Amino acid sequence: MMYSQDYLVTQEMTAESMKSGDLPVLATPSVIAIVEQTCRDYLSQELATEMTTVGVAIECQHLLPTVVSKHVLVTIKLIEQTERKSRFTYSVFDNQQEIARGTHTRVIVNREKFMQNISM
Repeated sequence: MMYSQDYLVTQEMTAESMKSGDLPVLATPSVIAIVEQTCRDYLSQELATEMTTVGVAIECQHLLPTVVSKHVLVTIKLIEQTERKSRFTYSVFDNQQEIARGTHTRVIVNREKFMQNISM
């Protein structure tokens, strides 16, 4: 199974804006966020409305910079799935050049029960 989503790099996604660096290029935390969003969107297609997924692990190699207004394509591949846990490999591309890669794991949870377990 392969699944992809396209994203436009905005100023809000830069290292400068996210405070993870001081250059106007796609920030590593933004790469992680769009990977998580892509995996979440893929998994949500089959979930009941009271269920969602949460990220529990991510490994990221951010290989090349990407400037504002470029499009990036996140491609995920499901490599392991149990009843509650899904593990993916991913690649992020900018003009057919790989800019990031890694793995990501998500777990299915009941929204209400999950929020009840959080200490306030």
